[in-house]
Amino acid sequence: MLALETLRSTGEQRRIEAVRELGRDALDICGTGGSGIAKFNISTSAAFVIAAAGVKVVKFGNRKATSQSGSMDFLEALGLGRELDARQLKKVLERTGLVFLNAPYFYPELKRFAALRRSLGRSTVLNFIGPLLNPARPQRRFMGVSDRHMLPIIGAYLEQERSLDRAALVHSHSGLDELTTESGNIFHLIDQEPLEVQGKDYEALAITSSFVPGSYLPEANAALLEAILRSEHRGSAVVADLIFNSGAALFTARRVATIEEGIELARNCIESGAALARLEETRGAYHAA
Repeated sequence: MLALETLRSTGEQRRIEAVRELGRDALDICGTGGSGIAKFNISTSAAFVIAAAGVKVVKFGNRKATSQSGSMDFLEALGLGRELDARQLKKVLERTGLVFLNAPYFYPELKRFAALRRSLGRSTVLNFIGPLLNPARPQRRFMGVSDRHMLPIIGAYLEQERSLDRAALVHSHSGLDELTTESGNIFHLIDQEPLEVQGKDYEALAITSSFVPGSYLPEANAALLEAILRSEHRGSAVVADLIFNSGAALFTARRVATIEEGIELARNCIESGAALARLEETRGAYHAA
């Protein structure tokens, strides 16, 4: 991908090199966005669940461009919007097993495109190459892709990524860049054949609640995450989707042997309060760094 390598070459190389070691044995979970559908910040929320399960997470993200709530907008609403340098990031990662990297801090050129992307109101090539720019070069990736036609292109690139130990791409047939219980999904572990996966195949993802979020703005999503991690809204689609993606990511990270085991572990991390504790610990570490 020429555009990807061009953008990578424009990055703040000192900042990039300073965080390179953070990617060792770490997972990045992210989505391309670009679906045009207002939704909860699933991948960023899943980071707390995955970290609570013992997987190191180095998540790369940006502010909204075509959505109501980008990863960094959501984190700011959670009290995690502070920009940290490499030393501080390393300190937080050692304490919590979880850090967030803000894309424009490492690639200032991305700021030039932000207003244009918002004015277009639709996905652009940056949606699909942006998530691949993680300066830490994590050894494992779980990446949601909103356009199924981009799956083989991104997959081919990831196959050549030397720093990667394992990666998975996911896409829902409803057009989302994540797994969802509302439709069928593609789960593609790189170097293997893509699989069709459905939420109805997993008992732990049964929908027993009609709860639907009333808003998907950053502040509303932040409040919803804290409610979910307090075990509220059990059995709702939004909770099932969070567990679904967290579980599949735990499988991708080799934490468990199957997606089903990952789903059970993710659910336990939420219901036991471990994921909420990880959120609170991370917030405290960011403030103290």
